[in-house]
This record gives sequence, C-alpha cells and structure tokens, in this order.
Amino acid sequence: MALYESKCNLTLLAEGESLLVGDKIELSQARADEINQVVRGIFQDIPQALVAVEVENASAEKPKRSRKKVVEDTEAES
Repeated sequence: MALYESKCNLTLLAEGESLLVGDKIELSQARADEINQVVRGIFQDIPQALVAVEVENASAEKPKRSRKKVVEDTEAES
C-alpha cells in the first residue's frame, strides 16, 4: 500500500472515504491507477486525481536540537 494525495475532490464509495484537494489516503497502486483512469475518462482536464506521495524518513524531517549549557561568566559581571 502506498500513500496518495488527492488533486481534486473525490468520494470513494468502495473505501468509504470522501477526499478534498490535498487529503491523503493509503491505497494499492492498482486501485489508485483504476481511480485515475475513471476520473480521466470523465474529466479530461484532470490528468491524475491521485498522485503518489513520497514518505521521507521521520528523522530527516526533524532538525536535530542542540543542547547547549548556559554558562554564566561571573568574572565579566564584576
């Protein structure tokens, strides 16, 4: 199963899902291809109703936090 993003408003009766533009859904590639083919046959101006989303590694998304200890300089205050 892969993650797909909706490029138009869709109601998928077999999946029991209603999708707005930008919503994501997990489907098999065969089912996504089938949906794209049906939508393309009805609405020629929509080349793909569902586009595969690349899932990045979760650790790559979050920047590493640095933990710097704050050291007070007592001699500079004097």
